[in-house]
Amino acid sequence: IAHYTVECPCSKYNVMEKCRPRYGKCVNGTRYLPIKVLDVAGLIPGASEGLGLGNKFLDDLRTATVLLHVIDVSGNTNEKGESTKGYDPTRDV
Repeated sequence: IAHYTVECPCSKYNVMEKCRPRYGKCVNGTRYLPIKVLDVAGLIPGASEGLGLGNKFLDDLRTATVLLHVIDVSGNTNEKGESTKGYDPTRDV
């Protein structure tokens, strides 16, 4: 579990002593909202031809509220996750 932080409305309205959020917590006017981070196995080359996890991948995505696509732009990893040099990360977008 990770936390997303945001300014709590209690600090804006100067009622921090009365702040009792039902979800997460408030510490000195900062609201901590718990989030569950799920690492879903990524798409691979050939996925459209049936390679990879298929329905398992889609089922993992079904449980998510937000999808965050992280791309390695260092150029040190290719599309298969192998170490390399000079890989063009725009091929993964």
